[in-house]
Amino acid sequence: LKTHLKFSSFTVKFASKSFELPLPTQEPLYVDLLKTHLKFSSFTVKFASKSFELPLPTQEPLYVDLLKTHLKFSSKQKDSLEILALKHESSSEEIAFEPDTELGLQLMAIPAQKLTKGASYVLVAKDLRDSAVEMLTDSEKQEIFKTFDSIDANGDKSLTHDEVNEYFQSLCTANCKRITESADRHIKSHPKLKERIERMRDITLKNEKQRRDRKIVQVKEADVDGDRRVDVDEFLRCEAARVVRLREFREKRAKK
Repeated sequence: LKTHLKFSSFTVKFASKSFELPLPTQEPLYVDLLKTHLKFSSFTVKFASKSFELPLPTQEPLYVDLLKTHLKFSSKQKDSLEILALKHESSSEEIAFEPDTELGLQLMAIPAQKLTKGASYVLVAKDLRDSAVEMLTDSEKQEIFKTFDSIDANGDKSLTHDEVNEYFQSLCTANCKRITESADRHIKSHPKLKERIERMRDITLKNEKQRRDRKIVQVKEADVDGDRRVDVDEFLRCEAARVVRLREFREKRAKK
């Protein structure tokens, strides 16, 4: 752990480049390990619009968790995506991640010898939220698409962070105005309850702003591929679980 966190490190210079490497704590510094750190042998993994050059493992397998770390997966990506394989970009051959039982931990990995130096691979992953999408009715899907179109200001079928911010801020502003106007009318009708109405108004306004902030974060986190844009499918997955839970809640309440 100290090695990974670079509590102790040293610098190696090679040609015009300089590399900071973790200082081994107990194990010697092997030549093959040094070559790996300096990326003498490497391969490329493409994920969405991004491309990452990773050191080619010399002996150890390529573990899924290590790959997620190299690709800097967010917590949302770790929770939502199941990495299945690496697809060779030229030959389209897929190398599946399989359980590595050597350590007794059932870790998913690809043996180092199956990876090719200098090759480019595309990450093959399954979105675990698809099961919720399959539970949606046609009318529920249409409502989600309608909301998507409302947020998509320029109609390019993808949501930028600015569009998400502007939409939910506009919605919050309209709701806060309605709440304030309603409170003013009640105060005018019931002046003796002024303090109580104002207190409830302030609580409601605070909740509305918190709801806005949560929704903005939720929609932005739907961007699982990390390209800073939310497409229709990502938005559908984002909303599916919420819509299904809401429907199930209403059905349970109707039975009581």
